[in-house]
Amino acid sequence: MKSDEKSVITGKWLLFTVPEESLTDKFKYHTDSFNDKDFLLSDEKYLNDLILSSSSEIKQLVSEENWFFWNEKNKIEEALLKDPYNIDLNAKAHAFDIAIINRICILKALYTPGSSILNINHAFRLSSREIMIRELIKPLDRKVMEEMGSPLDFFGRGTVSTYAKEVGHMNCICVQEHDQSLYYWLKAREEGLLSSSHILLHIDAHSDMTLISPEELGVLKNITKSDELKNYIASFYSGANNLITPVNLTSFIHYAVFCGLVREIFWVYPDPDYCKYRLPANLDRNFLLDIEGAQNFSLQNGHIICQWEGIKVHIIRLSELPVFTEDVILDIDMDFFLNGASADGQSGCRGYRIRNREDTDSWQKLVSHKLKIGNLKPWIGTEAFTSIIKSKHIFSPLTTLCLSPFFIPEEWHFLINILIKELSVTDQEKVFFKKNF
Repeated sequence: MKSDEKSVITGKWLLFTVPEESLTDKFKYHTDSFNDKDFLLSDEKYLNDLILSSSSEIKQLVSEENWFFWNEKNKIEEALLKDPYNIDLNAKAHAFDIAIINRICILKALYTPGSSILNINHAFRLSSREIMIRELIKPLDRKVMEEMGSPLDFFGRGTVSTYAKEVGHMNCICVQEHDQSLYYWLKAREEGLLSSSHILLHIDAHSDMTLISPEELGVLKNITKSDELKNYIASFYSGANNLITPVNLTSFIHYAVFCGLVREIFWVYPDPDYCKYRLPANLDRNFLLDIEGAQNFSLQNGHIICQWEGIKVHIIRLSELPVFTEDVILDIDMDFFLNGASADGQSGCRGYRIRNREDTDSWQKLVSHKLKIGNLKPWIGTEAFTSIIKSKHIFSPLTTLCLSPFFIPEEWHFLINILIKELSVTDQEKVFFKKNF
């Protein structure tokens, strides 16, 4: 370290080294108020004093402080994965978001040609801070927690099909693209393995609940056999028999509801994204869930519900599922475990990236490629996942697993094979398993 530099350490936080003569000491003292309920007021005062000082280092300092807050907020996001309803953590993450915006506003104003900042309010006006604040994800607070109420303990009609199997004995079918699952559900209904009016337990990073147009439904309603419908499913499409493929990766669940196969849906949403969007506190942003035509979003029994195409949809975390008293159609997309499209950059882990040596050592036992901090990883292991599924008394006549290669990096495709072994039948039993890729 050069003699004119110092490392600024405030408790558990480490800031980049900066020149000795900078105003970093003032920021160091300012961080003492991080846990103060009036921190944001003091942050604005601190920044206003910084602007009035006319320091030549202000751009560098504010940039470094921004990095500092971003890094600390990511640590809080990781903590929220384990404790998403912690009100203090929610409030602190929100405060750090605002502290970041404060500094972005100053930098935007400083880098605007021909502008000079008179004070903090001037910088905020130049940078449209109010609009940026309104776009922030809102934190969970006591009011939201009260609205959520107590979680469900049990759910179902108290009947389990003789064909339904539990974890370790399940009848599994593997597909490459998710709309292919619909064909096998309908085929199973024709063969008597499934009936109608099932609960769909949809474990996926995406809702897959866009709508098929009324005109296309008019064509599909006259189809009575699964093999004929197969020609209208996009992932099976050959181009030989029809000109439209209304059933695709995002709409196949709509057809399952339309034809009476499904009467209620539990959509299990990945914890990293559930926590990232603070979903219970941000129901006004239901577009994040991408359920086309859904209405009446509300909080009930400890999770989110809405109405969609005449049925109820539950949006819920895996650990918060009730114990089911009837069999379900269990449907798992592997992007639930690792959604590369959702993972933030190298510094923004939020559950989908290796954070420390312990993470590296744990996952390196399973993969052939060399792992390092910042690499993508599943947010939950298959063993922990199946343990939760078993604890929820989930029995399924037919379990579908989807690889979703577009969302899962190729080096993690092997996870589906591990999950199959944990869910499906043992060697001593009659094997009902098919892999379609």
